[in-house]
Amino acid sequence: MRLVMFRPINTVCTAIVLLLPALEAAGDETERPLTGKKVISFGWDMPNAVHFANYAQRLQGSGFDGVVLNFTKRSTATGADTEERKDMRYYWVHWEPVQLDEIEHNVDAVRMANPGRLKHNFLSIYPSCNAGNVSPAQFFVWDSQKYDTTKFKPFRPGKAGEPQSWPEDPYQYLNAFKHNMVLAARLCRDSGFVGFCIDQETYGRGPMNDVWPMEVFDEPIETIRDRVRRNVAEVFRAVCDEYPEIQILLIPGGRYTSTWDKNDSLAMAFTDGILMGLGPKATIHDGQEKAYDLSLHKRFVALNRETREAGIRFSAVPDLYRERMRYSFGLWLDFRSGSYGGWHDDPYLNHFSATDFGNALHHALHESDGYVWVYNEQAIFWPARWREDKKPNIASAYLEAIRNCKTPRPLDRQSHSRGAENEPQPQAAASYTTTGDRFETAAPDLKLVTSIEEGWEIALDPEDIGLWSLGIRTPGGEEKFNWRPIRVAEFWENQGYVYNGAAFYRVRFKVPEKYRGRKIYIVMGGVANKCHVHLNTWEWIYGVYKGAGMSVPAKDPLRFPARGVKFGDEEENLLRVYVRNPRGPGGIYKPVWIAVEKDEQK
Repeated sequence: MRLVMFRPINTVCTAIVLLLPALEAAGDETERPLTGKKVISFGWDMPNAVHFANYAQRLQGSGFDGVVLNFTKRSTATGADTEERKDMRYYWVHWEPVQLDEIEHNVDAVRMANPGRLKHNFLSIYPSCNAGNVSPAQFFVWDSQKYDTTKFKPFRPGKAGEPQSWPEDPYQYLNAFKHNMVLAARLCRDSGFVGFCIDQETYGRGPMNDVWPMEVFDEPIETIRDRVRRNVAEVFRAVCDEYPEIQILLIPGGRYTSTWDKNDSLAMAFTDGILMGLGPKATIHDGQEKAYDLSLHKRFVALNRETREAGIRFSAVPDLYRERMRYSFGLWLDFRSGSYGGWHDDPYLNHFSATDFGNALHHALHESDGYVWVYNEQAIFWPARWREDKKPNIASAYLEAIRNCKTPRPLDRQSHSRGAENEPQPQAAASYTTTGDRFETAAPDLKLVTSIEEGWEIALDPEDIGLWSLGIRTPGGEEKFNWRPIRVAEFWENQGYVYNGAAFYRVRFKVPEKYRGRKIYIVMGGVANKCHVHLNTWEWIYGVYKGAGMSVPAKDPLRFPARGVKFGDEEENLLRVYVRNPRGPGGIYKPVWIAVEKDEQK
């Protein structure tokens, strides 16, 4: 375990061990052969079949074993390839049957390509709940004589292409779904693909919501879920008849949180239906998108256990789930690049350094039952058509890490230190004069309620997992972190933490009753250098993403309205600030205040 060294602060401090969140035992730490395990590319660079040859040529030396790719739909009227408007990943789980002559050009394009080592490829399928086109109407038989037709409305009103009226044929949606999936299986087999990558993208946003079918069918939710399971099973029995050896990468393939009971309960029924229809030679993998930011071996072990236990608990066919479900992992190469300042040439500034990413791939492959898929956004392996003016920007060290990820190595490696031990100790924060030094200059238009100076604590999070997978937001997660006293208005390096990375700050404070009804603000004089702010809950109330390193002199102070404030002498507020500092001086290095708007009439 890596040590975080404390520099002398008034008294002589000794080295301390940076405690990582406590987890269950990591399991077998013995290196096993990775024979048969595959690394798959699946991100914003997703190629379509027409461009697969160029993609494969570009990625020959990347270390990938395969790719998730997309088919396009050709207009039968003009013969033109309308790939930009007819992205086929959104049209497989759909109420309209796909015609062979619209898409058979994809098979020809794949056959003509020279894939090299990219031989383990998947066809991208987004249930329409992901695409935003329709609700999973395809899972049901719609009998207008039995159900209230007036309650069947577009799942997202105003979205073009959604069914606007009751289907004339009660079996229209289900039959189209079955036809399309069987056709997709046939084309996968003919193209030499491994199978389907089905990206549900649920996570509580409502696409598998059980509210609207309960309104339409006026039946208990368990009856509705049972119908989904039986109908989906029928579809996938036909899929496996067409392609007996098909492999299905389902993302997510299980139930990652108990809150899905109200939001996405049909997602688990969909998974159960696939399991029920799966042929004896077919395979299904939970893609485990929740692994996106993990790097340590023991965390992949823990996530496998967590996912398996949750799936067995919530599945309606737990014995079948236990017997047939396999487990893979997704890793996000440029994790949070859209919100944490982009993708950098300097690997130390990214979530994964190249060394960490190679280790993460190895650890994930070690615990996977077959696949690890790599997601990317701002990081570009190959510029897909929609951003073909961009250039590939993956440093060679990352490609080398992918190529060598199956090479044996110790499984107990820790995260990279990102050069913190070689950085000079910063000057005292007070020596950097900014408008954030005093409340009067930080927020001249606000009235001070209180200054939050005492009681701050810090918990270092060297794997940057706090807001995502197995971190602080999970039940009991806060207790898994090692909290220590910290002062604001000073860099953490000057308080003994020789560290680059993510950390949590927390503090409790009170707001007098007399301010009830006033708009409350939190004012932070300076943060180095990026943060999320949470008050009383883990709902995100504010975030700021500055550059790759702290600028001196600093940027303007941060100020934002505080939602969910508690008032009175008996009510404490819990403020949590997630700080990410990839390089240079870090932490909340200026004062923090609570304020209200100046209003003489209040």
